[in-house]
Amino acid sequence: MTHKFKCEAVREDRFIVELDEQYFDEAWFEHFREHFYNHSDLAEIAEFIASVITRLGTDTYIDGIGVPLLNGETPYGADSRTINAHVNIVATQEIGDQECGVLVWEVSQ
Repeated sequence: MTHKFKCEAVREDRFIVELDEQYFDEAWFEHFREHFYNHSDLAEIAEFIASVITRLGTDTYIDGIGVPLLNGETPYGADSRTINAHVNIVATQEIGDQECGVLVWEVSQ
């Protein structure tokens, strides 16, 4: 007999996304919207970066952005040619390394 369980994991990551506003000017946003996503301000870019970092890790290449610095340094294992020094993730703990709550309930037998 097969048992199926629905699982919900909740994790909380806390970090700061620093963006150089001189780099992210209107020309940059026009190019980004034309080739990638329809984001139009720094808050939307910060949310986009945060969602990618949370899902894929701090050494991840982000479309249209590159690899952000981590606490002002190149993330371990990242290709230095893809680093975007105009983006910095300030983390006081390892992102994705937190305890998480998991809820599990049986949905069928």
